[in-house]
Amino acid sequence: MRIWRFLILALLVAFAGCTKAGKVATPELYLEAYGDISGKDGRVNNGDTVYFLNKRGAIRIIIGNAGDLEMNLYEPQVTSTNPQMKENLGFTTWPKVIPAGDVGPNSPGHFKFVINFNPDGSQDDTPMTIEIETDDFLHLPEGKFVFHLAPEKAKPELKVTPASHTYLDATITQPSTQTFELTNVGNAKLILGGARIDPADGAFKIGGDPLRTGTILEPVSKGLGNNLVKIDVKYSPIEPPEEADLVVLWGAEVETGVSCSSPDVCSKNKDLCPNGAADCPYTCIESKCACLSDSQCKTAFCQDPNNCNIMCLSGVCRAPEEKRVSLKGESKPGQLKVNYADILIGCLDFTEVTVEGQSCTKVVQLWNESDGAVKVFKPKAEVAEMPEGLPSPYTVRWFQRNASQDEVPCGEVSGTEILQEQQTIVTGNQPINVAVTYRAPSTRGVNGELVIDYAAPFPGKASVQLCGGIKKGEIGVAPNPTIETIVLFAKPDEKAQKTVVVMNKGNDVLDLTGITIGVEEGYPKKFSLKNEPTAGQLKIQPGQMLPLTVEYDGTHDLGIITGTLEINYQDPTNAGNTMSTIVPIRGQNSFEGVDLPVADPGKTSDYAGAKVGQNLILDGSNSVDGTFLIVDNGGYSWFVSAKPAASKLFFYPGPGGAMVNVIPDVAGEYEFRLVVFSYDAQNNMPYYSHEGVVKINVQP
Repeated sequence: MRIWRFLILALLVAFAGCTKAGKVATPELYLEAYGDISGKDGRVNNGDTVYFLNKRGAIRIIIGNAGDLEMNLYEPQVTSTNPQMKENLGFTTWPKVIPAGDVGPNSPGHFKFVINFNPDGSQDDTPMTIEIETDDFLHLPEGKFVFHLAPEKAKPELKVTPASHTYLDATITQPSTQTFELTNVGNAKLILGGARIDPADGAFKIGGDPLRTGTILEPVSKGLGNNLVKIDVKYSPIEPPEEADLVVLWGAEVETGVSCSSPDVCSKNKDLCPNGAADCPYTCIESKCACLSDSQCKTAFCQDPNNCNIMCLSGVCRAPEEKRVSLKGESKPGQLKVNYADILIGCLDFTEVTVEGQSCTKVVQLWNESDGAVKVFKPKAEVAEMPEGLPSPYTVRWFQRNASQDEVPCGEVSGTEILQEQQTIVTGNQPINVAVTYRAPSTRGVNGELVIDYAAPFPGKASVQLCGGIKKGEIGVAPNPTIETIVLFAKPDEKAQKTVVVMNKGNDVLDLTGITIGVEEGYPKKFSLKNEPTAGQLKIQPGQMLPLTVEYDGTHDLGIITGTLEINYQDPTNAGNTMSTIVPIRGQNSFEGVDLPVADPGKTSDYAGAKVGQNLILDGSNSVDGTFLIVDNGGYSWFVSAKPAASKLFFYPGPGGAMVNVIPDVAGEYEFRLVVFSYDAQNNMPYYSHEGVVKINVQP
């Protein structure tokens, strides 16, 4: 009778509900599943399998009608059963009529029933099959909709605790170790395939017993033994901050599924050994085909065995799963201290070395006064311009802690010379001995500066003045005019100012004979010097500074004007002749539509607690990008613009990162300035900020 009913209904569908466009109205079964599903809730298609989570639970089935003609639904039939599942169809009369367009859990005319899942100790994986008959003949074969319900397939899942780790207290002499716990939070056995550090740079190392390939982890939920493995990872800083991953290899416990009585059975199996028996990695072990080694698997299945992740895991050649744990190393900061015998004089004193060709070597010792690390780059001796053809009178070598000097204060230094360009200072290898040799030139003496670049961990620059031959003043200018141009931006109706600092780095008075500012001939004079120094200020005592304020007037229509700030001084080593230092300057008023970056050196309160002889980290990271981004490694330029009278500090590291180290040498108030610049790469144009200024009180 049901067959005749389907035929009659099919004829009705064929002739009823025709639209003006000739479209035939028809029902359309729509089925959704919600609840304890392994995956997403939502629509289920004909033939699909819906999986229960691996726990006691229930799934709600909702049957609606997505068509434009009412649908007759007949009683669902269970055609394949699972003893751990029970359907509850509720009570209704059949067939149930579901109105057209009635879909979803909130629609009034749908039909709903529930399947409950109650697994016992041994889960039954048999699927339950349910068949639903309707009069939806257009979308379903014979109007029948079939779907299945099954337990989620058992699978392992590796968990590593903690999921990441940052080492904060490690030092080179006292590495830090973190223990990671490996557990299986799945519901099937898990096979471990080993562990490694990526990249293997030496800073992070796996300690203790290595993780053995083939170690089995039982699911924690089963409460069996062997459900926990521990791995120790040690961090010994090299160049902090550093990053790496702990990589744990793992997989499910699987087999080839091929039984055997001899090795030939395995080697002749084309599924296991598609390349033939010659390089087949499988042999017969306890009546099962299985691989024995990673190398045999790589040879058989990898084009490049040295760059391939195939391994032999639970007897099967395969690529393992990878669990990555983020590792970060933040070493304790070091504290550089510079010491030398002439420190009370304020420079390495070679003023007695006046006879041409006579030489003297003096030692500067570099210490680390903390349990952190200080990375030091080989110091350099920098001098002002030498007469043409004459080499620098200074040479620098450095030695390990066992160095000794034949005669103090000028003898030769012997010991283990450091040949590398950088050295890390820790408790066990200090001090580093820097030997500076001065060989008197034919001129009357040459001053200089021993420059010590370091990182602890932020970059810093220390210096020791070098006094050669007769006493004399030595000019220093910040920002450094050999690598930086003073750039000022001002709108056409505005003015802008920038600071240039002149310091006497020598050991006698520096006599400035004049300071002039100008532009190229024919251009308007839009640069001026504010508050020009008096005659008395032009005599700069050793260690003192003279700040100069350059002003730029943007009222012109040329866009960009270039000029120079010329600082003239007497050079006693050159018969008292006048020498000049040229500072290039540039003014620009053509930047309409461009927002300049803003330099932010911080507030005085940000640097509370600064002390003499300790790292002072100047932080410009709160500076604000303009229309274009501030250049990360080079867009920040710091320099000192005021300091206590007794201080010998002259700090101008040049363009670099946002954070730099400086070591104040006496107590009192210091003033630092910061300029940042952004860069328009498309038009090859830098945009400079105005100066940011911060005053810092340094305690004894």
